[in-house]
Amino acid sequence: MRRAVILSLASLTDNDEGETVLPAELKTDRGAVVDRIILSTKRPTTVLVPDEPRFSGISFVDVELAMRHGPRITRRIPLVGRFDQHTIDLVPAGIPDWLVWAAAEVNLHTLASFSETSAYHISGRLWVRRLGAWRPVNLVIDEEESSDYAKQFELTTREPSVLQIGGPALPSRLVSLPEGRVKVLLKANATNHAKGDPLSVVVSRVTAGPRNTLLSLLSMNHSMYAASVAKELGSGFDWEGVGDDPLSGCTLGYAAMRLHALDRFTLSDARSLFELARGSSDAAIVFAARELAEDVPDLSRVIRLLDVGIGRGVPVLAQSLAAATAAFDTLRRRPDQMNQKLLATLTDKAREYTQAKAGEGPFLSFYGKAPHIPDRQKVDQGCDHPAIRNLGTAVASIASGFRPVAATVLIHTERSMGQPQHAGLDAVG
Repeated sequence: MRRAVILSLASLTDNDEGETVLPAELKTDRGAVVDRIILSTKRPTTVLVPDEPRFSGISFVDVELAMRHGPRITRRIPLVGRFDQHTIDLVPAGIPDWLVWAAAEVNLHTLASFSETSAYHISGRLWVRRLGAWRPVNLVIDEEESSDYAKQFELTTREPSVLQIGGPALPSRLVSLPEGRVKVLLKANATNHAKGDPLSVVVSRVTAGPRNTLLSLLSMNHSMYAASVAKELGSGFDWEGVGDDPLSGCTLGYAAMRLHALDRFTLSDARSLFELARGSSDAAIVFAARELAEDVPDLSRVIRLLDVGIGRGVPVLAQSLAAATAAFDTLRRRPDQMNQKLLATLTDKAREYTQAKAGEGPFLSFYGKAPHIPDRQKVDQGCDHPAIRNLGTAVASIASGFRPVAATVLIHTERSMGQPQHAGLDAVG
């Protein structure tokens, strides 16, 4: 029985009116070539899998696309029935498979199950800014998809929020969330993956088009996106029109400064972005970085903006933390023009987040007991001691000012191997 696979390409930009075509090869898991084709963003291409013994029993094919600039991109397409239709999102190669699955919903094959790692039990809690302090609130999740090795779910945030994730054998980590609808992926790692971390946590935004995804990923590796960024900036990006999506404006602003396109991202643009973003931490840090790029920067304004960005809040973008750290290094070289006490306080706080950083991705992720208490925890620290549990509970109670909020169970599997017991989210209320 022959099977048909109908393939097409997704556009990289929402307003792409032209056609993009790329040569591609379809291969089985054993490397046998099924067909060589041309994929298009305008017209679907149908591939017939031959009814031959060497192609029998295959459950997926790998589509390898030859990019004009850069490395080849490979996507795994599952074969479910006689007819399968897929649109391939051109997320550049080099992005981990589990991030691609989260951002573009492509297939993810098993590497390790939760039950085989110390991520056998995972709970989550949401923190929000209320009355000038971070306080835990109920975590409401929906749109769940899960297997024994990965779980993906969605949630909606309407204010600055931080997602806390941990477990009995996992150190508690926190991820800054962008406002709006977000998708969270939890993936179990084999012991020889992800630098020994048993859990990968990725957050991506649920958006209407691929352009937003592209901008969300800018802070990971800007060299991959230089051509697209230059095109976006060259067409006259509307900095005053990003009020409904300030985070994309921030990522593009960082990219413009990295590309030295200061004429495309002016100080006035940075100020407008900050005002439209209602004083967000990321917009404040972008504004400060752009001010420092001036020939004669207003250093008092820079330190005030950095106080908003890192002193009173937690940025969403990991790039913001890097930009803030670079700004502090610059300011320390001008001791006569700076509030040294405030500079030292903010520098120490940025260093704490940097030392507590967990994983890689576009959004800031760090270890700690609460958003404002970054702490590089280790699984082997023996945090299960009652005195440490009580201290953690006391810290959280003072931080919240409210009654404790129960953590939401995200993963619960039978343990198939012995794991040491340590305090996870239970240690914070």
